[in-house]
Amino acid sequence: MILGDILALAMVGTWLLALDEYKAKLLAWGRTTFTLLAITGVATIIISWLCCINIQKLSSPQSIQI
Repeated sequence: MILGDILALAMVGTWLLALDEYKAKLLAWGRTTFTLLAITGVATIIISWLCCINIQKLSSPQSIQI
């Protein structure tokens, strides 16, 4: 039990050292990911808005011809 705890602490310590070493890379990757998600979200909103306008135009009484 105690040996497992010591092993877990060693693993967490190693992980924290590795995390500190790659912190700049992780932050840059996080910023890039956030930027891409923001661009994708804005593009999705714009496309949805344009589709909604087109659907409204298509469903207007003037565009219906029998």
